[in-house]
Amino acid sequence: MSSYFLNRIHKYENNYNSNSANWLLKKSEKFVNKLFSYVRIQNFFIPRLNLSKEINKICPLNFDIFMSENSSSPFDIEIKKTLLRIEFRYKFESQILLKKLVIQAARIKSTPFDLEKYKYISPLYPIIHFPNDYSEEGGLHNDYMSVDLYGTRVIWLPLTDYEYPGIITKGNYFNFVAQYLGLKIAHKIFRKSKNINLRNKHKAGEWIIWNDTFFHKGIINTTKKVACASVVRFSRRLTKETFLEIGDLLRSNPIDPYLSETNDFLVDKAKALFEKIIKNISLEYKGDDNSNDIYGYVKSNLNNFSKKEIAFILHIVEYSLSLILLRVTTKSKINWFLEDKFNSKVLIKLIFQNKKLIEKIKLELI
Repeated sequence: MSSYFLNRIHKYENNYNSNSANWLLKKSEKFVNKLFSYVRIQNFFIPRLNLSKEINKICPLNFDIFMSENSSSPFDIEIKKTLLRIEFRYKFESQILLKKLVIQAARIKSTPFDLEKYKYISPLYPIIHFPNDYSEEGGLHNDYMSVDLYGTRVIWLPLTDYEYPGIITKGNYFNFVAQYLGLKIAHKIFRKSKNINLRNKHKAGEWIIWNDTFFHKGIINTTKKVACASVVRFSRRLTKETFLEIGDLLRSNPIDPYLSETNDFLVDKAKALFEKIIKNISLEYKGDDNSNDIYGYVKSNLNNFSKKEIAFILHIVEYSLSLILLRVTTKSKINWFLEDKFNSKVLIKLIFQNKKLIEKIKLELI
């Protein structure tokens, strides 16, 4: 027997095809989906139900102790956050939390968004806000992605208490103009538009849901404590992001200790490989001759695993490298190693090359 995550990710890695349709059909689908998004009025909803008790049981991690550990550079901090994301996204307890969230949000019909009609869900996507961490700062945006005519729904689930607003939006007039005419025009018309807090503070487990046209923004953590939340997306269709089948998740066994131990052992293995790769990238960036042959190292470390286990491990490693690549690419002005002559292009190239290497190994072994 295998855990739900292990089975589903193995199936995803083997069978998922982004879309075999021709480019003209893809373009026409995107066009129609975008048109239908204009009739989805922006909305968010704060339910009366929450997962506070469940969060306290499965999220005992002391973020402040984690934060106090010495970090020599912003890159080190980003690696720490990625390792935490792996924990919260793939460990067996995350499967339990995700299942309880689906039951509370979709099966009990606690929201006006008809989530019971959605068949797929993403794994937890943890967002970790260190105090005054500007690498986490984003712009005003919505979560639109071209899936189908109905769009997707997003739940924001705080895993810790937030002593600050965390998420803000704008007024109805601003958001209306932004949806139909674009953000640039909205900013020009409403130059002095105020930020509106969804909540002034948040308790762990008190989730909020919105549709994919809702404009919002995560703001800087101005407190002295680490804040962490997870984002989960619901979809009616299988996508690269929403590849977990809700029906199978609800039928999964959440209390089998063997499944838990096996799942978490593989997650720890993936974390160790990721850390080794990142250390090697740092050495290569600095021109250190002690860098290793990652291709041989990764393959030799997977000799005793089944194809299903290898798919799970390499999926996590590739995902983690994708997170780092995205962050370094979108925040290229940050001096990640605190060097006088920091070269973001070199770092981006090295991360990209290693990500492609993992993809190659995955194709060879599974």
